[in-house]
Amino acid sequence: MQQTKGPGKRGLFIFLWSNNLTTALAEKKYAVIREANTRQGIEELTNLGDEAFRRRNFNLIMVRKGRNVFTIKMNREAHAVTLKELTQTAEKIAEAIR
Repeated sequence: MQQTKGPGKRGLFIFLWSNNLTTALAEKKYAVIREANTRQGIEELTNLGDEAFRRRNFNLIMVRKGRNVFTIKMNREAHAVTLKELTQTAEKIAEAIR
């Protein structure tokens, strides 16, 4: 976790990564968390791992790539990072996973 600081810019970046799961377990973990966020509104993301979504009105992106699942989140108070930048970070992480 990295805390950002600066004039009027406070926030917390959270990265959670589950790796070396079986494919079935990675798919289940992703599906359970995706379903839990569906009621609040999600947007499917393409070209980002095997499956990915972002939660609307909330800086959270979850990606499954093979046997890996990761989530990145930036709390709302962190105006230092845009949703576009958060998505670009998720893309870079997904590209690095083999």
